[in-house]
Amino acid sequence: MSKKVILVLVAFAVWSVVSWRWYTCGVKGFCGGNAVAASTNSDMNQPKTATQSPLLFSWSSSDPITSTRFSTLRDSLSSVVSTNEELIITGYYTEEEENLSNFANLGLARAKQVKQLLSTQMDTSQITTAAKLLASSETMQNYPFEGVDFSVVPVIPENAEVVELDDRTIIYFPFGSSNPELSEAINQYLTKLAESLDDTDQAVVITGHTDDVGEAQLNQKLGLERANIVKNILAKRGISAERISARSAGETSPIATNNTEVGRKKNRRIELMVNK
Repeated sequence: MSKKVILVLVAFAVWSVVSWRWYTCGVKGFCGGNAVAASTNSDMNQPKTATQSPLLFSWSSSDPITSTRFSTLRDSLSSVVSTNEELIITGYYTEEEENLSNFANLGLARAKQVKQLLSTQMDTSQITTAAKLLASSETMQNYPFEGVDFSVVPVIPENAEVVELDDRTIIYFPFGSSNPELSEAINQYLTKLAESLDDTDQAVVITGHTDDVGEAQLNQKLGLERANIVKNILAKRGISAERISARSAGETSPIATNNTEVGRKKNRRIELMVNK
């Protein structure tokens, strides 16, 4: 075999791996860790067939349409949810659909149906269902669409104020507040963090988050205020402000549904990451 042929074959193999990686990670979100396949509004405006997607729904129906690929999706969801995490299934619905289910809306009915499908592989106590209202489209009315979304969030103990995860720490805030009211738990954590950073050059990134109550612009401002509160506390404890970045995601990056008080509480937070 000539060197030219070998080079062509090697180039084709590399292209195949890169293309597979792009589709698996960039398009479908299966890249390990806590990544979970998620449908978006634009996804649902594209015609689908039962062989293209593992899980679809028809207009005004809460009955799932599954393909042979559903078992792969179910196994993937089961593998990414750890002991201290929960899976949130958010069902989508529109005002124009006729709701013949026993639930308040078709979104919740769809989420409940998918939860039942997953019960053969997962502990249903780790699954929470929610619903989200979307604008309808002609595509959704005429073709099956991906009517649910999945997200994995940490299980938050009741009245928890600080939750330390492998890659970040979450500090929770009261409703509408930019002050975490230094409780013993928060005070101990920030003291410990400042001590651990004292002899290093590690940088800290603090991102403020809110629920979706109120105007988005005000929530963006509130998220930044929350991040700056924690930044200032660390600075007062000897960490150079130049090593601490404070920013806001406002209401744009929820880790739970905003349709319940429990979910909104999880979203009122700062996330603190130490860049090693």
